[in-house]
Amino acid sequence: MSSRSNSRAPDSAPRPGPRGRAVFGLLGVAATLACAGCGFPFLGKSDKHPPATPSVQKEAALAADPAGVPHRIIADPVALRMRVYQLTLPLGTLSLNDKIWRQLDEDALDSATTVLLARNGLRAGVAPQVRWPVLAKMLDTPGATSQEYVCQTDGRTPVVIPTRPNVPEQTVFYVDSDLELQGRTFDRCDNVVRLSMSRLKDTTDMLVQVEPVVLTGAIEVTRGAQEMGVVRMTQPQEQTFRNLRLVTHVAAANFLVLAPLNPKQNSFSVGTRFLSDTDKVPPMETVLVFVPIKQ
Repeated sequence: MSSRSNSRAPDSAPRPGPRGRAVFGLLGVAATLACAGCGFPFLGKSDKHPPATPSVQKEAALAADPAGVPHRIIADPVALRMRVYQLTLPLGTLSLNDKIWRQLDEDALDSATTVLLARNGLRAGVAPQVRWPVLAKMLDTPGATSQEYVCQTDGRTPVVIPTRPNVPEQTVFYVDSDLELQGRTFDRCDNVVRLSMSRLKDTTDMLVQVEPVVLTGAIEVTRGAQEMGVVRMTQPQEQTFRNLRLVTHVAAANFLVLAPLNPKQNSFSVGTRFLSDTDKVPPMETVLVFVPIKQ
């Protein structure tokens, strides 16, 4: 597999398994992604928590290292768990529904992140879980389906969630942190989002990081039978969009939504390429809903 890009060389990361139950070995620590088909999720009721302030989230974003794991955290000794719902909806069901977006708090993200995501065809917001039954009714339209993932990490290990696998060829245009338009072309790749979870000291809220990543294949390294070390190793390759990393606090009683922003307006944006399929008839969009699981 190959990729063509005008940006810096890709970083290395393990390649995800197929949809279904899979185990990812990442940095020597296991991260489990369990998947099961389901109807539209009902998130249930829980106590309200105050929303995180943009200043705290901006500080967390600046503290994140290149691998997506923030500094100055104390990892909870108990494994961190997140329930992720991947909703497949007719195009515009959520992305163009102002009634739904009025129920979501987009100010839970700092303004700079919100603006940059919007320039790249992405939109995100946070809401209390008690609002979900009302939103679910708005989303339960003909042709809508959903899939559930239960992600578990040690607080320092990211998990990848496939959003558009097996793409033969694609060109992605994106606006970088300097507000300059860049373009990348990839052959035979998978579009995924990388999810990182951690907890800050003295809080039960979860610090969530979501980043779009293109997996472009693998390089196989083979050693001679008489040589020391691993005889054969596969090294997957990835292309990241680190300036589009979403970093926010999600309280235990809340959920985070990530959706495309008007895919019809820009067919080559990151949001369109990762979270929609405009070639289908009818065209569809993908919405990710992240729900912390109480320990």
